[in-house]
Amino acid sequence: MANRLLGRLIGTLAGVRRAVSPRNARGHQDAALDERYDMRPARAENAVDLFEGEWSGALPGLPPNGKPAFYADPRVDFFERASGGYVNKHVLELGPLEGSHTYMLQMKGAASITSIEANTRAYLKCLIVKNNYGLHKARFLLGDFLKYLEEEPRRFDAIVASGVLYHMSDPVALIEAMCRSADAIGIWTHYYDHDILSRHPVYANRFAAPETTEHRGVPLTMSRQTYVQQALDWKGFCGGAERVTRWVEKDSLLRLFDTLGFDVEIGKDDPGHVNGPALTFVARKRKSA
Repeated sequence: MANRLLGRLIGTLAGVRRAVSPRNARGHQDAALDERYDMRPARAENAVDLFEGEWSGALPGLPPNGKPAFYADPRVDFFERASGGYVNKHVLELGPLEGSHTYMLQMKGAASITSIEANTRAYLKCLIVKNNYGLHKARFLLGDFLKYLEEEPRRFDAIVASGVLYHMSDPVALIEAMCRSADAIGIWTHYYDHDILSRHPVYANRFAAPETTEHRGVPLTMSRQTYVQQALDWKGFCGGAERVTRWVEKDSLLRLFDTLGFDVEIGKDDPGHVNGPALTFVARKRKSA
């Protein structure tokens, strides 16, 4: 297993474009060496080029190239305020993607950031960002964060889970695990709204009929969403590890946190988000819970 994983990680670096290619003594390019060496003057930006065309967001100090600046994300500013601040706090980050929110958490004074990413290409991009921007408070772990939470006895001061809940095949299990592991949880997620999504120009055909189940005596409505092949084929794909995920209805989401003993402060409800209705909120454990 370890050898297969190492091979996958190394394989992500194959085929990188080089600005200058080494040549052998006879003056012709050695293709094997060309794949292994970057002969440009050494600089931090060279590592960013390893994933040219795959970055979802811009990076501090580099041209944005039309990408959003997740390293200055107002959602994280809201998480900080509604969670009671991050100064000297031990924070667990789920699905860091490219480390931009990790960068913000360090800038906001977190004592430590444990950041878990299962996507191998995203994980390597996080390591590049850690190295290039000196994220010495952050530790990136490769693997499944739900399994980590189910096995990890340690509790954290706060959790940041931005853009992960709607990528889960079992979002309820993740919510339960987060509520066991921290008293303050910052979440940004898409949610299911039949009226909106049934008319959505892109997502209308990606959802199954909604299903209502019961959890802890509370009715929960969700709908199964399926990734299209075009999204899966992009090397920068940053969705979940399974083709089918479940989006939770907003009222069901809020009821579940209430049942688990958490009060919710909503930062922004964005039913018109281009990729489907979205909600920014912080859940904090009630003192009497």
